[in-house]
Amino acid sequence: MPSRDLRLNSVVPFEMCGQQLVAFRGGSGAVHVLSAYCPHLGANLGVGGHVVTESESGDDCIQCPFHGWRFNGRDGQCKRIPNLNDSELKALKAVVKKWQTIEKNEMIYVWHHSEDLDPDHYPDDFIAKHNAKLVLQQSYPEIVLAPFQTIVENSSDVHHANYVHTELIPYVASLKYSFSSDYGHELAPVVQGTITLCVFKCTMATIPFILHVWSPVLATFAVGTEHSFGGIVVTAGICVPIRHDQTLLTTVLYTKRSILSSLFPLCFHYLVTNQISGDIIIWTNSQRPKRPVFTRNDEAIVRYR
Repeated sequence: MPSRDLRLNSVVPFEMCGQQLVAFRGGSGAVHVLSAYCPHLGANLGVGGHVVTESESGDDCIQCPFHGWRFNGRDGQCKRIPNLNDSELKALKAVVKKWQTIEKNEMIYVWHHSEDLDPDHYPDDFIAKHNAKLVLQQSYPEIVLAPFQTIVENSSDVHHANYVHTELIPYVASLKYSFSSDYGHELAPVVQGTITLCVFKCTMATIPFILHVWSPVLATFAVGTEHSFGGIVVTAGICVPIRHDQTLLTTVLYTKRSILSSLFPLCFHYLVTNQISGDIIIWTNSQRPKRPVFTRNDEAIVRYR
């Protein structure tokens, strides 16, 4: 979720990979994510729970709305139960699961592994790699009724762009894409190319882009250069599996701060709804082949898999 959606001393419930979780930002400013259900009688800590600071330790805690049990954001341990002394509290060993988190690129990332293994990679600071002056302008979450794998592979499938993403404004403006066939030496695909903007079939501009698949859940699409009108514009696509056939797709816009930056979200919202709608129709009506027939055009997809 965007960092700005979790303000100081606020609580946000959410779902990820079939798990009900709660995120909160304590007085220290740190972000904590715990499993949502209180081990006492099962109340959801994210619905009516509130942030408190332990007077002795100064730890950020979340208090259950049902009976006031307090859980430490650092490790999920229960720090306080009304009318129980310390020895009684320790004997109960009440705890909720702590989920590992990191805050980067003005986003909050939560680690999930089906076998509860520790993280084997962390998000890249792609803002710094593109331009340290970029700021998050807007984000657009959408639940798509399609499997996670189908959607995340789409970011590596560059060749579909010339069939699905050519129409910008019907009968007025269109786009053409060209790609480099050299994906570099990195394990994750990096695709470079250009976008040509045509108005009434006349070429108006050709703009460079870089598509970088950073991880199975994150890809960025950087358009323009430092000298382009408006500078570099970066779109991040973040996919989070909710259930087997449901995926949360969040599209995030990063631009430089400028007088024009307030206009970008309006244009971007149109582009997101217009362009992703074509993908969604295909995703929700497709069937994943057991043995897909690949060609040399599919190197990025094969490398991703």
